[in-house]
Amino acid sequence: MRKIGLIFGLVLLLVSCAVVNVYVTFPQEKIDKAMEGLELQIQPAAPSLVVPVPKKQSRLSPWHFLEPASLYAETIITSEVKTTSSVIDEAKARRIERLSDIQGYKDKKILGENNEGLLNIRSTEGLDGKQASLLQKMVKAENSDRMIIYREIVQINSMNLAEIKKVQAGAAKANRKLAKEGEWIQNDDGTWQVKSVIKK
Repeated sequence: MRKIGLIFGLVLLLVSCAVVNVYVTFPQEKIDKAMEGLELQIQPAAPSLVVPVPKKQSRLSPWHFLEPASLYAETIITSEVKTTSSVIDEAKARRIERLSDIQGYKDKKILGENNEGLLNIRSTEGLDGKQASLLQKMVKAENSDRMIIYREIVQINSMNLAEIKKVQAGAAKANRKLAKEGEWIQNDDGTWQVKSVIKK
């Protein structure tokens, strides 16, 4: 009888300490701002585009670990998007190494920024078979590093995996903003255009 009571007590304790998936969600504008700040660390831009780093804030109570765990996934809305980790730093370094080559292809309208935060080959005109093959390898490596960054941002911020689309949308918006006049960019609706600057 004592054993049954002890087992029941242990089961009850395990249930009350059940592991839960706690997902953090961010408003799109917060993700957009974070992704622009991250892209500014990779791509050169005018000083007017530099985004100030927000102060760190924590909304968790110091006693949150004593609170009873719930048996379902929770969503927490927070105001800070983390964009730093060793994984991100390594991917950023690789992206910076190939940045001048990518910019050269953008200037020739061979590459463009799509609406998923990735590079697209718009044309291979003027390239021979070997050059086109090297271009494809470079774009594949660049897009792989971008996806590494996007997935890592989701992970370090405890976001639901489905939120990666919001991260990619934020990166795409930042890339459109940082694109130079004459470069190919893809709008949210899927249409492509050559970026032009409206002169006042």
